Amino acid sequence: MVHRAARITESTIPQAVLAQAERRRDRTAMLAHRDGSWSPLTFGELSDRIVHLAGAIQGRGVAPGDRIALLGPNSPDWGTAYLAILRAGAIVVPLDRLQTPDEWLGIMRQSEVCMLFCDAPDVLKIRPRTGEVATLDRLVVFDGHPEGTARFEDLIAAGGTPALLQRGPDDLAAILFTSGTTGRSKGVMLSHRSILHDAGGMLAVVDIDGDRDAFLSVLPMHHCYECTCGFLAPLLAGARIYYARSLAPTEIITDLQTSRATFLLGVPLLYGKIYAGIRRGLRAKGAAGKIVLKLWDTSRAGRGLWGHRLGRLLLGGVRQKAGLGTMRYMVSGGAPLPPDVGFGLESLGVRVLQGYGLTETAPVVSLNSPARSNPASVGQPLPGVEIRIDDPDREGRGEIHIRGPVVMQGYWRDEEATRSVLVGDWFKTGDLGRFDRDGYLHITGRSKNLIVSPGGKNISPEEVEMAALCSMFIAEILVCGVPAKGGGGEDVFAYVYPDYEHLSGQGLPATTGRALEQLMQRELQRTTAKLAPYKRIVRFELTSDPFEKTTTQKIKRHRHTGGATDDIQE
Repeated sequence: MVHRAARITESTIPQAVLAQAERRRDRTAMLAHRDGSWSPLTFGELSDRIVHLAGAIQGRGVAPGDRIALLGPNSPDWGTAYLAILRAGAIVVPLDRLQTPDEWLGIMRQSEVCMLFCDAPDVLKIRPRTGEVATLDRLVVFDGHPEGTARFEDLIAAGGTPALLQRGPDDLAAILFTSGTTGRSKGVMLSHRSILHDAGGMLAVVDIDGDRDAFLSVLPMHHCYECTCGFLAPLLAGARIYYARSLAPTEIITDLQTSRATFLLGVPLLYGKIYAGIRRGLRAKGAAGKIVLKLWDTSRAGRGLWGHRLGRLLLGGVRQKAGLGTMRYMVSGGAPLPPDVGFGLESLGVRVLQGYGLTETAPVVSLNSPARSNPASVGQPLPGVEIRIDDPDREGRGEIHIRGPVVMQGYWRDEEATRSVLVGDWFKTGDLGRFDRDGYLHITGRSKNLIVSPGGKNISPEEVEMAALCSMFIAEILVCGVPAKGGGGEDVFAYVYPDYEHLSGQGLPATTGRALEQLMQRELQRTTAKLAPYKRIVRFELTSDPFEKTTTQKIKRHRHTGGATDDIQE
């Protein structure tokens, strides 16, 4: 497995995928939900569509190194366009569908794209303003044929065999503009080698079986995590990819069941909702549900003796109803996974593999292996990736630095920003972490988010948040520092979004008021009681709406920490 992963990094992304496609021409590669059933696309059909579309792209004057933007929902067409752009020798610029037309146009101007692939609803938002991007003169639409655009299927039908191009592993493959949880986005430049090394690293650590494994794709494909690990890695392994219809819980459960998915890539918020939803459903079943919950908790209590095997044996009916009957692995990334959720799902009988990475590292740098998984950590470094803790404190915590083939080439046309994070061969992540005695990496926070207490102690808000989220009554929480009332340093402050649905189901106050405030105060005190006293929440404020998030469901901290209000709870 390791040798296969190493070999693919000596090719380009389309070369590696097309080579696998030729070996498995008659096997299913991707499936989309159409007219009530799954519509398959074989590896052979995918290969032919990539080659023909690449020829059509070249035939419209696109030269090697030109930039082409890609905007659309998760689908086989998005994946085909991504690979065809690279096969044509161009550089792909994926766009976030949840951003605004102003943001799309800004990114396209900055990267000087010459062509845009998108669907009909989005092209209607952009077409009247295409003159704002001087280099953009070709629009291709996946569905429909608005005036002034080319139809995706017509290009494939008209395309020929693309010319052989001298594009190598170290050439630029993609520019990914980060969604930005802390401010202005930047264009991350990733080479073919960086992306393939990362996908190969996942293949080396996790036993993806092309003959039996199926991925359900729920995260947006424009994001590096889903693109590398949920799109390229399964194709390189010869596995199937099913594209979920939506993020609606009922549709996800149905799609999990009908696809018989064995892999799910998600973020902590998704897994937290799955975990809480299963437990809430069992509690609603009365005495029978309480018995199952007791079995589940017994499985967790004995995890050190029997791992996830007891839950696998005893809780099959629960997994089946949750759509997890065939699930082998749930991979978590994008943010720290609360240990309560990770250990809870593992004790249900599903393996949870938490990893860590950044867009600048293509993205994964560490991952738990199935053989030695510790859901409380983000695993160990991928093959070929070095991780060091810079200037560690007495607890071994410091800034995480990364070196290896996965590291980006730099930020697009931003030398100052590049120099600030690339020092020699090392990439400075800005994240804080530590290694435990077994060599597992633990993320403890962001250096920019640190709260400095009146006593001069550094506090990671993420650590406090993870503790508080163990409460079933708290749906979301954002911890930050506010000026201490006595002057000098900061108090630990929290914005709290209660789980109103769970509160209502328990017959508890589900609207703002003194009773709810007192309940939240008790829950915050209880869940953070094991933290050092200086890390505990001093003041808080309830919010009535969820926090604004990125497309991978990370809270946009800079949108919510501009300063706490005076109307706060002691």
